[in-house]
Amino acid sequence: MRRKKICLKTILPSILLLLLFPGSCVSARQKLAQAADAWQQGRYSQAVEFALEAYSLAAEKNKPGPELAKARRFLEERFEQANNALSRLAESQLNSPGNKKTEAWKIYLRLVEMNRKAADSPAASFLSPRDFSTELAQAKETAAELLYGQVLERIEEDRHKSYIEAVKIIDEIETIIPGYRLIRTLRTECIETGKITVAFSSSPLIIQVKGTRISSLQALQQAVYAELERFIISRDHPEFLSFISPYSYQDALDRGADYYIELGGQISINASKTDDYIFNGTVTWNRSVSGAPKLSVTYIPKHRLVSAAVPISINHSVKIEFYPASYNTKVISAHLFDSYYGNSLWMNQQLSNVKNALKSNHASVKMVLWAEMEFSNRISFLTTAEILNGNSDGSNEIRSIPWEVYYSTEQFLEFSQSQFLSFGDYSLTERLTETMVQNFINNAGIQTMLGEL
Repeated sequence: MRRKKICLKTILPSILLLLLFPGSCVSARQKLAQAADAWQQGRYSQAVEFALEAYSLAAEKNKPGPELAKARRFLEERFEQANNALSRLAESQLNSPGNKKTEAWKIYLRLVEMNRKAADSPAASFLSPRDFSTELAQAKETAAELLYGQVLERIEEDRHKSYIEAVKIIDEIETIIPGYRLIRTLRTECIETGKITVAFSSSPLIIQVKGTRISSLQALQQAVYAELERFIISRDHPEFLSFISPYSYQDALDRGADYYIELGGQISINASKTDDYIFNGTVTWNRSVSGAPKLSVTYIPKHRLVSAAVPISINHSVKIEFYPASYNTKVISAHLFDSYYGNSLWMNQQLSNVKNALKSNHASVKMVLWAEMEFSNRISFLTTAEILNGNSDGSNEIRSIPWEVYYSTEQFLEFSQSQFLSFGDYSLTERLTETMVQNFINNAGIQTMLGEL
């Protein structure tokens, strides 16, 4: 018996379509399951919308399946129930005291959307969609009127916070009925009346620097002010805040400032290199930061002042010992060579310990090197070491030191001295800013003053 040849060109596209677009009955089943869950949870409008989607998906099939009948039965039984339940809930809220009246329009909006989707669905042939647009408009008017009254009450309180509350309610009204009773003009007036002006003093923070140059420190005060500004905004409302930089306290008064913030005090920064190579075979890098910057916040209308000082203390010392110069010898034991100066693991661990220590605020570390200091102040690592009694005949042995042993340490020392002395490896401005701001805003007086304008 001859068999027909299977044409792959015909079958493959069909398989791909099945993979890309699964059968509608599966999707319809999923939507029906979602509808049942939503109904059980009391989300009636969403349940109906899921059922409408299920019906539409099932109706798209050439041959109607069981999902079409199930979706129809669900809608026939529950569509009107949903309309009745939600409309009763909306009416109940309209007749309730207090803010519940302002929420009724949201229910009518769901009813309008649900019935619109029903009217646009194939299920419209057996459903009776209703028009709740009039009820929605009336509920919106009721909500807007009640909220408008609350706005006037907040304005009557005539406080910074009450004006912020008024604007939030106005924004809520705008979502219900845009432009209701000239609320946009009222919003502008609330902001103008309730706005607070915060002045950041232009008086410089005194920073004394000795032995180094750190250009980024010029921005330290402004960095602190920027963080404080962000803190204030996070606790308030950006539209109700204005920030200025007056020349003086009197200038702040003349410009109508409500708060005057000044970062004063002094920070001392020192960096030095102590060269004791000739006498003791050592070179020491030192750097320190000290001071107690002070933040003062004045509430001008009531002449109320709070202040807080932050103690700053950073001390770093790196002592570099050159073994040959320190001990006046280039002869070492096999143990010292194998365990230390010829051992790349030990050298790298020593370097890692130094780097990690310098991440903290206080560190005093030491590095011991098999190296010499050249006249140009450049560190030169020795490539050989004389091992005491290293040969079998008792004579000293000359051993080579591969460059891999000291390469990382050599690179660190070559490029890190200037970085160390200028705090280039320490992000000094960022760290000082973070330390000061955190301490200032954690102070009870400052926190209350700036957090509750």
